[in-house]
Amino acid sequence: VFKDLETGDLLYNDSEGEIRTDFNGLYEVPYWRWPDTDIYEIYVSCVDSSGIDTLSMEQSTIGENFSAIGQSGDGNVPVQATALSSILAAGLKASDGAVDIEAYESQKSAFETAFGIEDMNVNPYDTTVDQSAATANSSAILQVESLLSGMSAVLSGNSDKSPEEIQLEMQKAISATISAAVVVDASGTDSSGSSAPSIDFSDTSFISNVIETTANEVVDEGVDIEALKESSTGLAACVGVIKTVLENNENTDVSTQLLEMHKTAKAVKETVSSGADLTVDVTAEIETTQSTLVFDNYAVPLYDPPQPEPEPEPEPEPEP
Repeated sequence: VFKDLETGDLLYNDSEGEIRTDFNGLYEVPYWRWPDTDIYEIYVSCVDSSGIDTLSMEQSTIGENFSAIGQSGDGNVPVQATALSSILAAGLKASDGAVDIEAYESQKSAFETAFGIEDMNVNPYDTTVDQSAATANSSAILQVESLLSGMSAVLSGNSDKSPEEIQLEMQKAISATISAAVVVDASGTDSSGSSAPSIDFSDTSFISNVIETTANEVVDEGVDIEALKESSTGLAACVGVIKTVLENNENTDVSTQLLEMHKTAKAVKETVSSGADLTVDVTAEIETTQSTLVFDNYAVPLYDPPQPEPEPEPEPEPEP
């Protein structure tokens, strides 16, 4: 669905025709329905059993959702709705300032600087995208997913808030921490358009700050927040293994890099959901878990975007 960023009001009603993503995650944006709205929220969710992850071919969890920011008039410009864009959207809506194009572009630049990526709207599966840009974006998304998965496990057992409320507060805390830490500096960009990340998301201090900020909003009275922050060690490992697997496969093709990162991300989720002790380094446990998983159905769904029709050849000059 499409929403007004400030009010949350629907800009398009499903009764006019439900909009669904196709196999490549693409969707139509009826932006002409709101000509006076400069930016808006794109909210995608799994509503029934037809939702699948086309890389793993596993069914998506009903209720799983992502948000992104769209700009009116850019209906043909792809916008990726991911864990990363969801954090940006949550932070923008929670900010005290104006919610407009300038605020969005500033926050987007901060996120890209933080993760060392060129454009967070790049589709990692698009075959026309530079390999380093594709893998950097996928790595950033999977780092965020791994951090959110681990933090949710830490906080949910100490809170009477719903999973959706906890997720929102985690997103807002990460967004605020990024905004406070990043000073956008275009001089740090290299010739390929990417740069070194300005924030280490596997740093225990960064993770401790995010845990504390979120816990202050969601945990039950009397919960020892300092004890919760000790989980930053295990959460750092959950994020760090995503970066490590990309580094270990730096000389392989893009499909291999994307595939191996997703396998590791799956192992992270399985390790967390099994009740692993996150107060210690769980790197070895994640590796052991991954060795027991079956990835026979995993395949990278590369996407070849349609190319424009070639210009017609000019008509020959008539004979004199």
